[in-house]
Amino acid sequence: MLMTGATTALVVVTVLLTVFAGPIFDIADDAGANLKEPWSYIGIVQGSEGTKP
Repeated sequence: MLMTGATTALVVVTVLLTVFAGPIFDIADDAGANLKEPWSYIGIVQGSEGTKP
């Protein structure tokens, strides 16, 4: 019974990762872009135009 539950859980997680792969990729891509060019985020927080200092 324990092995069936563990296998079912792994299958469910695998299916969910497959279904939500696009949105997860988009979130990760946006996070990476903000790490590379944080000026727009800094501008929003500080209330400026988000230009480089």
